[in-house]
Amino acid sequence: MTWLLGRLAGWRGYAAVAALSVALTWIVLGWRHDASMARIQAEHAWVLESIATASSDAMKSTLDEERRRYAALENARDNAEKMSATSAADAASARAAADRLRNRVNALAADARARYPALAEGGPTAAQAVDLLAYMLGRLSQAAGELAEYGDAARGAGLTCEASYDALTPR
Repeated sequence: MTWLLGRLAGWRGYAAVAALSVALTWIVLGWRHDASMARIQAEHAWVLESIATASSDAMKSTLDEERRRYAALENARDNAEKMSATSAADAASARAAADRLRNRVNALAADARARYPALAEGGPTAAQAVDLLAYMLGRLSQAAGELAEYGDAARGAGLTCEASYDALTPR
């Protein structure tokens, strides 16, 4: 031991202490650096996990919204088909009623001519007036039916468009 102390006396001792001090400082700084890197890696892992969770939640939310929109569009389409079928049935019923009315008016006109032969033979204007009335009533009934069909189709299209827009608008 004395030999060692003799060798470390003077500048060699100072150099050995300095080298030992640098080595210990290097080791301590390495430990601190390792701890800092571990903390940074943990924070990075937490950030990546947060991003993955947020991404998963956003994807789920987007898929849920798409499902809702698709279901609402399907519902609007089904309602439009039901409205269209109802309108077509109503139009067919109205045409049948108009045909019955036209037949009834024609029957009444024929009955009037049969009851009053003077109308049919002696007064052509009276017979023409009854025929004209039946003709005009038929045309008006036909025009009203066409207008009603157009109105029903326009209403159905408008309601379907509105429902589709509401379905696609985010809530």
